[in-house]
Amino acid sequence: FFFLFIITVVNTESTIDFHRNNGDDDAHLDYDGYQLLRIKPINNKQIELIKQFQYDYQLDYWNQPVIQQNNDNNNNNFQSILTLINPQQKQFIKSKLNQSNINYDIINPKMAEKISIGYSYERRNIFGIKIGNLMMNNNSSSSDQKIIFVECGIHAREWISPAFCIWLAGHLLSSSTTSQLTSLIDHYQFIIIPSVNVDGYVFTHTHQRLWRKTRSRQYGSFCIGADPNRNWDSSWCQKGSSYDPCTDIYCGKRPFSEIETRQMATFLQKYNGKIFAYFAIHSYSQLWMFPYGYSSKRINDYNRLRSASQAAVNAIRSLYGTQYKYGSIADVIYLASGASVDYVYDKLQVKNSFALELRDTGTYGFQLPIWQIIPTCLETWTGIKAAIKILEIY
Repeated sequence: FFFLFIITVVNTESTIDFHRNNGDDDAHLDYDGYQLLRIKPINNKQIELIKQFQYDYQLDYWNQPVIQQNNDNNNNNFQSILTLINPQQKQFIKSKLNQSNINYDIINPKMAEKISIGYSYERRNIFGIKIGNLMMNNNSSSSDQKIIFVECGIHAREWISPAFCIWLAGHLLSSSTTSQLTSLIDHYQFIIIPSVNVDGYVFTHTHQRLWRKTRSRQYGSFCIGADPNRNWDSSWCQKGSSYDPCTDIYCGKRPFSEIETRQMATFLQKYNGKIFAYFAIHSYSQLWMFPYGYSSKRINDYNRLRSASQAAVNAIRSLYGTQYKYGSIADVIYLASGASVDYVYDKLQVKNSFALELRDTGTYGFQLPIWQIIPTCLETWTGIKAAIKILEIY
């Protein structure tokens, strides 16, 4: 059922329905034996043949065969097509592709697993995805394989955050045969949670675009929700947080009073000692930060994380010229207690923990336009790869 997951989340109109726990159970959809191909046409004739395949054999195309114009030269740039084929069609389709001299790659369906960390306050499933060499991960000899954890959508209104996580999952899978990504996936397992605060995210689509908090009911108050990034058990409700339920930085009744943060913490504890790096994705301001948020005190790992952050922002700037600032959360932006990154760093001992604020710096703010989504995702991933490279050798 992983393939259905990807198809659903990429479709903008279906994004909210993906988060809803509406009683539909897709587990009965058996994709065992199916195969994902990346097809690489090199001319118009091959494009037309691939289009005809879709009609003749009811193939499930993830993106349509199109020709993209490359403005840098006079050559046509033929976009790769991802298609899902069933076991009965597998050999026949491959033979047709071979006969037509169309190049294709096989993308291993064992690379990804849809997961759930639990349910939200309004009983929506908090979905995630594991990506990596899952066959290797099931082997006891791979017990030392480390995890790169990406947390998105903890603040409801920061739409570019879940968009990045969804994009990253698709990118890791559709590009998994490139040597660089193959090396990453062989060395690490990626765990990606696109929307931690699913109730709040849905609410921003249905009622109030700039809602930030969870949707829990607060005893003794007409105000709803708590800030899920002030609710972690890390210097809880000190500087940069509030006891007032009506503020956007309300820390909750107690640490982990919000079921979403509680579910996240419980899930993370299962991987205690195995997480190599943790990235919490936010917006906006173009900042690359690391602990602490609750204190201006320099952590023991300050120099290493600063070097990795510097490499990341340099890599980001090299792609589109986007300028990021970097440093500790308290120094770069403001004091903020009870944040996920500080909890992961302090309590779970994940010494490579980062909080990113993506585009932009205020022109569009939380309402980043559609045309900036892909460039934002590409540069963010470029920065993450650069940071990982430094962390591996530091």
